[in-house]
Amino acid sequence: MEPFATFLGQGEVALVSCCNVGHGGSRYSVAVLTVEGIDWLNLDSVIDPNQDKGITGIAASAAHCFLAVPGAQERLISLDWRLRPVDVFRSTKARDLHSVSVSEGRLYYASSGSNEVLSVGCVDGKFFGPERSHVTCGSTAEDEIHLNSLLVDGGDAVMYTMFGVGPRSRVRNRGAVVDAHRGEPVVAGLMDPHSLTRLPDGRLAFCESLRNCLCIVDPATREVSRVALRGYTRGIAHTGRHLLVGASHWRNRSRSSTQRRGVPEFLGAGRHNHTKESHLFVLREDFSVAHAIDFTPYSSEIYDVAFLGRRFAPEAVFKQAAERRRDSRRVRWPRWIGVALPAYS
Repeated sequence: MEPFATFLGQGEVALVSCCNVGHGGSRYSVAVLTVEGIDWLNLDSVIDPNQDKGITGIAASAAHCFLAVPGAQERLISLDWRLRPVDVFRSTKARDLHSVSVSEGRLYYASSGSNEVLSVGCVDGKFFGPERSHVTCGSTAEDEIHLNSLLVDGGDAVMYTMFGVGPRSRVRNRGAVVDAHRGEPVVAGLMDPHSLTRLPDGRLAFCESLRNCLCIVDPATREVSRVALRGYTRGIAHTGRHLLVGASHWRNRSRSSTQRRGVPEFLGAGRHNHTKESHLFVLREDFSVAHAIDFTPYSSEIYDVAFLGRRFAPEAVFKQAAERRRDSRRVRWPRWIGVALPAYS
């Protein structure tokens, strides 16, 4: 049970979404963390291993949880308190879905491929249209600024993070946290910001992924304090006692172009802490690291982390999570649904 029992209470649940896991691994895209350890959420009824490659954003209301599925079938999934699928919304506008946020009967989502924040109505876990656009930054034809995470504090008061350039750009210091209502950056000059989060005390937190750190923003001065970690930091959740921060390995190939890439030269030798492992960091209230859980056996890339507490209790999970991930890497999926899958007890 260690170290999970040190930051999760009995009956508490946290979720970790795994992205870019490939078709064979898409069945295992959401890790369920409890005091007993790590399992995979059973999403077989809503995941298509012929087309899906993982889950990005996670958000939760009082009674429902929401997942973003990017790729060939851009869609949103709602889950009930037992984390069972309730409804699926197939977006006609979104491209390359990233983060999601729920507020006042609407689910908001970052469409990175069209530089937009969109939303759809959602009541009792059921989606209803039409889709609305709340933020549009330039062309909707291609990813120009990589708008990737959002925070909706109430109504449609939207804040978001962006790279400021397209994801293939070699210029990586134009990122920002932006207040959409005011139309101005809260923090600028960032390197690959992700995972904008409001902490219980009102401060903003986000990951500056390329600098391998967690950032905390003083609301009065807007000064940024950085907590040095390792890996491509992405995914934040607060448990009320600890802060959970995900960190992925450095991706050696571009997801969009498949070209090989090294760690950017401008970071300088010895000035970065990118690794070949992924981790889930558990931070104390003073932001010191209590645990660094090796997440590599489960996924090389973490996108989002969500703390659900005791109000959610998964009905169906897959045990032997590390073994399932290992075996999924060996599977070559035929072009039909209903293939035989490895059997586990």
